[in-house]
Amino acid sequence: MKTIIGVTVMILFMLAMTIGGELSANIFRFSVGEGVVESYRYPIYAGIVLLAGLITICNVVILEKIEQLKDTLNKNEKEDENKQS
Repeated sequence: MKTIIGVTVMILFMLAMTIGGELSANIFRFSVGEGVVESYRYPIYAGIVLLAGLITICNVVILEKIEQLKDTLNKNEKEDENKQS
């Protein structure tokens, strides 16, 4: 479920960057500064934000899979111990 929410947020942000470029420019203007030179950097900032989001989502998915594998291994070990007893 977290993955779906994260991907949805990234897609919405990508749409905001392509369709609503002025909206994202106004958001970045407050934190980065105004001017023509800075306006060329806004797509780079958006790319960095999207990349950070993608890395975070991938890490969460990988950690969840590792936890599932640990649980499965622990369950199998307990079953083996019960069979030996």
